Amino acid sequence: GCSMLLATQNLKRLNKIRDGLLEMVFSTCDNICAFNVSAADATLLEEELRGVVEQKHIISQPRLHCYARLAIPGYPVQIVSVMLAKPP
Repeated sequence: GCSMLLATQNLKRLNKIRDGLLEMVFSTCDNICAFNVSAADATLLEEELRGVVEQKHIISQPRLHCYARLAIPGYPVQIVSVMLAKPP
């Protein structure tokens, strides 16, 4: 298997690199962590988070917080709220 970390400032920009790249990434990505993003990106991520988390919540997150879609083998996909620890 392969693991990859992708960070971008704008999700739609992926389609400017290659047409259909955004859809390809979402269709093959099991786990997503969505930190505070633009309203446009939050709309896309709301669908990827299966509507469990609304756009308004994605764009108004505090620092060190994210919503995650986690695919753990043997369990149903989970949508969770994550608060990261402050760095030392």
